[in-house]
Amino acid sequence: MRTRRWAAALSVTLLALLATAVLMSGAEWDFRQVHTPVRPPARAADRAPIKVGAKDFTESLILGHIILWRLEAAGLPVEDSMPTGSTPKTRAALLDGEIDIYAEYTANALVLYHPDVRRQLDPEVLKEPGRMYREAARVERRDAGIVWLDAAPADNGWGIAVSRTLAETERLRTIADFARYANAGGRVKLAGSNEFFTRDDALPSMQEAYGFKLSSGQTVGMASIDSVTYAEAAAGGKERINAAMAFATDGALDSFGLVMLEDPLATQLPYQPAPVLRENTYAQYPEVADILAEPFAALTTDTLRDLSSRVTVRGQEPGLVAQQWLSANGFLE
Repeated sequence: MRTRRWAAALSVTLLALLATAVLMSGAEWDFRQVHTPVRPPARAADRAPIKVGAKDFTESLILGHIILWRLEAAGLPVEDSMPTGSTPKTRAALLDGEIDIYAEYTANALVLYHPDVRRQLDPEVLKEPGRMYREAARVERRDAGIVWLDAAPADNGWGIAVSRTLAETERLRTIADFARYANAGGRVKLAGSNEFFTRDDALPSMQEAYGFKLSSGQTVGMASIDSVTYAEAAAGGKERINAAMAFATDGALDSFGLVMLEDPLATQLPYQPAPVLRENTYAQYPEVADILAEPFAALTTDTLRDLSSRVTVRGQEPGLVAQQWLSANGFLE
């Protein structure tokens, strides 16, 4: 007992001497520094830079730069890895750690990356944007270790665009009208990407729903995914092309004199863009969720169409377009 009292007295004495020394030196005394050492949180400079990627088409590059500028404005270290490449290449780059984040589209999660899961779900249910997002986020986190942040309200689904002249002459307003025209022997030459003609959620789903079938002589497949390529072809009548693959957020259709046909049967799944990143990146930078939530919530279909037109029609750089939009809406303050 005497030994314990002596040890306790010595501890008090030492602490008192230490406190006196600190006070005499003019420094502030923090009792927690002795009893509860606290490791300071990692600063952004102490963490690896976030490598931002993007697919090799206009809209994806705009979205990638929105991510890049917004994270940089928040004080996080970033690295520009754009363009990363095609959809498969960009996905592989994320999984392999070559990039840390990019904007993906919700339907791609189930159509391209987890088709087995998609086949188990009611296709009509997946046409509801909220359900599609929740299923994509759930399966990606569970099976691939990919975190989906909040998606934009914009929907960039597949579609068909025709020249305004053809639309007016043949009274084509919907894909049903287009099917009627094609089935009646009307001249059709549709340009699109190879994906558009082969993916079951693209042209095949429209043909099945509306009851038409284009022959190989009525289609022109190209490697590019950028719909501007096809809009130019349809507008110029190259190879007698008079229709083109299109996306809902295309900004160049009006300038090329094209009209996107309506889809009254809602054949397309929701393609809402959302930032995606690996779990280890998210664990290191959990704040990115809040940082990117606000600007992505402001990206409507009309907004993305306008931003895309600034690049495809006015010739501006995607990075500049993204920066100007973020600044104009107070997202870089």
